Amino acid sequence: MGNGIIGKILYFWIFILGALVFGKIFNIFHSDKQVIWFLIAVSLIYIVWTACRSLGKKKREEKQAANAQPNVVHKGRNKKRHK
Repeated sequence: MGNGIIGKILYFWIFILGALVFGKIFNIFHSDKQVIWFLIAVSLIYIVWTACRSLGKKKREEKQAANAQPNVVHKGRNKKRHK
């Protein structure tokens, strides 16, 4: 479910609500302006984190695909020629 757009939106809002609960428990907010800046910062952290995970997953898949290809051996390519 997390791979589709609906899953990503759902996880984003779960993350935001968790951050708000965290901020409320530890009494981080003293004004509405601080809540807005906190939400902007947390949103950016989530977006960067998700983008890095996505790029890392893509890179790992490419690496596995490259390792799965058989190595081609060219016989006689580096042999010395005798006259």
